[in-house]
Amino acid sequence: MTDPEAPSSGGMGPAFILSVWQQWWKLALPSGIALAVLACLIVLACFVPKYEATVFMLIGRDPSPVGRDGQSQSDDGGWVGTQVQIMLSPVVLTPVLSREGVAEIKELAEQNDPVAWIGQNLTVESRKNSGLYEVRFVGRDPRDCATLVNAVVKTYVDKQGENEQQYQKEVVKRLNDAMTARLVVVGELQQSLRDLSKGLSPAEALAGNPRPAATGAEGTLAGLRQQLALAEVEYEQVTAELRAAEAMQQKPRTQQSIAVIALEVDVTPEMISAKKEIADIKAGLAELEARAKQGATSSSYVQGKRKLAVAESKADEIRKQLTGEITKRLDLTQRIRLEERIDALKQRQASADAAIKLLTTRCDEEVKKLHVAGADTGELELVRAELAREEKVLDLIGSSKLFLETGLKSRPNISIEKFAEPPTQPIEAHPTKFLAAAGLAGALFPFGLAIFWERLVRRVNDAEQLSQDASLDVIGEIVELPSRPVLMRGQAGHRRLMRDVGIYQECIDNLRTCLHLAELSKHTKVIAVTSATSGEGKTSLVSQLGISIARATGARVLLIDGDMRSPELHEILKVRLSPGLAEVLEGTVGLDEAIVPGILDQYDQLSMLPAGRLTCSPHQLMGGAAFERLLGQVRGRYDYVVVDTPPVLCASESLVIAKSVDGALLCALYEVSRSRQVRLASDRMSRAGARVLGAVFAGTPLGRYSLRYGQYGYGSPYLATSASFAPYGRHHLQSSAISRPQAPAGRKN
Repeated sequence: MTDPEAPSSGGMGPAFILSVWQQWWKLALPSGIALAVLACLIVLACFVPKYEATVFMLIGRDPSPVGRDGQSQSDDGGWVGTQVQIMLSPVVLTPVLSREGVAEIKELAEQNDPVAWIGQNLTVESRKNSGLYEVRFVGRDPRDCATLVNAVVKTYVDKQGENEQQYQKEVVKRLNDAMTARLVVVGELQQSLRDLSKGLSPAEALAGNPRPAATGAEGTLAGLRQQLALAEVEYEQVTAELRAAEAMQQKPRTQQSIAVIALEVDVTPEMISAKKEIADIKAGLAELEARAKQGATSSSYVQGKRKLAVAESKADEIRKQLTGEITKRLDLTQRIRLEERIDALKQRQASADAAIKLLTTRCDEEVKKLHVAGADTGELELVRAELAREEKVLDLIGSSKLFLETGLKSRPNISIEKFAEPPTQPIEAHPTKFLAAAGLAGALFPFGLAIFWERLVRRVNDAEQLSQDASLDVIGEIVELPSRPVLMRGQAGHRRLMRDVGIYQECIDNLRTCLHLAELSKHTKVIAVTSATSGEGKTSLVSQLGISIARATGARVLLIDGDMRSPELHEILKVRLSPGLAEVLEGTVGLDEAIVPGILDQYDQLSMLPAGRLTCSPHQLMGGAAFERLLGQVRGRYDYVVVDTPPVLCASESLVIAKSVDGALLCALYEVSRSRQVRLASDRMSRAGARVLGAVFAGTPLGRYSLRYGQYGYGSPYLATSASFAPYGRHHLQSSAISRPQAPAGRKN
């Protein structure tokens, strides 16, 4: 089963995040609070309230004049959606810029592309998919928002009214032509009726020929003739609309459209830039003319005029190009809309024509049936019925023409239900969302930076991680040096201290036992303890390991402080610094004179060779196998020798020491050592020929160590004697406190 506390190599699991928090919270927390407050202040300083003005509009479907059933016909295409897109297009938004009050809007004057800016801040939405639409505009000034959105809808309505008026005029014109043709037919039928009535008495001419009672068949014929009349009206109506649409398709662009195109060209970024360049050149020429003595005859002025001519020529080319592009775009939009309308009208015309043919055939069949049944349907009666039908068709066409001419509609197609008024409240009084986002980002930024840094440096925070990243066997894990709890006094604090001391002592004893029993370290008498860099706990480990060996085995143990550049072992064990190793290697002092015997009261078999004082480079002292000869002398006098060396990556003489001893331990410190550096130090030692016994992971927090491995305490008799354990020299542990060495938890050299 995988240990949940062990982080995966190279990953960012919960253990890694927790480790980063424990390492950096004292700095990340206040920094995060300060950055969160600063970010919120910046958001508040930059916050500009936004206002929203709304116009309510009714947009119905595209109406058609009266059809066969006397009701208005509707185009079932996407006409409403097209109108919304037209409202948001430059076709409508460009003329808005020339309306009264729009040019004075400050926010609009700040934009490089005013038309695009209006389109970005303008929204058109339907309320619950109904015909009621909300046209909204968002801006900084409430009055400007209302002015601009009202100008947009007015321009749209005016433009739609203009186009529809032109279309209706064309339809009325075509209906007039149809009525003229129908009047000719009616006149011909009336003349035929008069000719057939000659020679008949007034009563006979008025009543027609006497007919037998064939009421049912004649009623069916009358109904068919009524439907035929309505079908012919529909056909004439659709034909008039179709011809009107085709005529509009062929018409050239109106002067108003040309003005709209020119205005749209003027507000393009390319044209604005060209105008700005011309204005700058003119301003420079005016300044030259005012300041130069020669005035307009100076060479600079002449060059400026040439530059102005080139800029104006370039602006004209840009205008022509943009005019062509915009004209093509508008033509394409208008053509597509007209083609869609023409296609729909052609379908309606074909349907009406088919209905007329069908009804005409059925009328002829009914007339034949009446003749077979013996009904007297003479020519006079047929002409009279045909005349009545034509007159009805003419009357219905006249009604439709009158409907278009007078604009009598049951409901306007597009209407403004409520104009926008300047809003009194901003959309958002306070930027709550931005404040929350900025505050959260500011608070998390230091911690995120810490995670990035820790991910980059990859500090060691677990024995398993050390083994995986550095490819070393971890043969011991040492807890941090114990200290009296701050919040616990008296006997409780003393018991807690003694318990922690026991755990710490057991960790050292466990390391000593592993070294004694391991096959790799058997027959190893001289051990070097080193680290990748300084401050990784090797010196404290040397002192504690030497004490543990002397206490457990009773053997003669010699501690050698080989870190002559920055010695600290003598401070931990409270002995003199000189004479020591440096003087012995120089040959100025004998080995017996330099060694300090019996450095602990309890364990006289523990001796120490301090570092001494350097008078030359340590490389000179280590050269010529001097250190190996020294080790040869002490091997016969001591059972175990533990050597404190300089850091491997900082001082190369540590490689000489590591190669000369029987085996070397590489110390790594919790949340201080870096995996890459530990691995690099191990590789260097291996390439130098040193025998690396394994790694020791020091400084593990007591709580974390106890949570992972559990506690197995000692009885009170042992705790009583443990007070005589003096890991820091001749100063015994007191019941009141335990003083930390200068290398706490091994965090110093």
